[in-house]
Amino acid sequence: MSLPTLNVIGAGRAGGSIAGALVAADLVRIGQVVNSEPRSTDAAARRLGGTSATLDHLERADWWLIGVPDDALATVAGHLRQRLGQQSALGFHLSGAREADVLGSAFQSVGVFHPVRPFPDWLTPAELSETFVGLTGKADARATLESAARALRMRPFTIPEGAQGTYHAACSMASNFLVPLVAEAERLFATAGLPPDTGAALTCELLSQALAAIRARGAAAALTGPIVRGDAGTVARQLASLPEDDALFRTLARATLAVAETAHRVDEAAAARLRVTLMSGTEQRASRAGRTS
Repeated sequence: MSLPTLNVIGAGRAGGSIAGALVAADLVRIGQVVNSEPRSTDAAARRLGGTSATLDHLERADWWLIGVPDDALATVAGHLRQRLGQQSALGFHLSGAREADVLGSAFQSVGVFHPVRPFPDWLTPAELSETFVGLTGKADARATLESAARALRMRPFTIPEGAQGTYHAACSMASNFLVPLVAEAERLFATAGLPPDTGAALTCELLSQALAAIRARGAAAALTGPIVRGDAGTVARQLASLPEDDALFRTLARATLAVAETAHRVDEAAAARLRVTLMSGTEQRASRAGRTS
């Protein structure tokens, strides 16, 4: 039996990796490949074993992988509808932030296949193995994509209907927002006079230990440090030592205190002292003005 034909629009790091894994698992054969630039299109087509094309010269296929940026999904779907009509083929995109229906004008069977991991480059099937992948969409599409995910030895789960925005915000917080946190910690180590390589090593080691504790005990139980101890004096000394722009530290300290309070790991009196300590100068002045008015 012949394999389904897969057309790929957007064979970048994520799209190319997923398409390559589907080919390696003998789930599909590549038809046409379209990227934003001819040179990139040709390189991706050669790598995947397909044919270079443009959006205006595409033929029908059984599966369509749409790997373009989120804001371009509807435009691409509309263009395909105009050129080829609404196809009975499976159309799926890789965005965790958009619903499957964004492709509905072009395909009757639509789904989302969102690999939950960064793609610094094209990844091999072995590197994709054990990656979580969020699925949603029409039942037939979801079933096909789940079967494909399991064949790729990935770990599929269902994204609840209508929860795409919150789900993707959580993904960004767990992945993207870690980068500025690391950068800020390294900056403070440098401000304290440590060599850059030492600061980077300390940051990575502390992150590794924290993640290991979270994996073993859960987030709230893994909390350590002066906030969970209720040590407002230490937090005050930390703040006093920081450069003038300490907004990120205060924001994260308040979030840490909220976790500790919710888990009942800090008593009410200590939490109250910490809240006062974590006020900015403007907030403290406003608080004093409110008490005297």
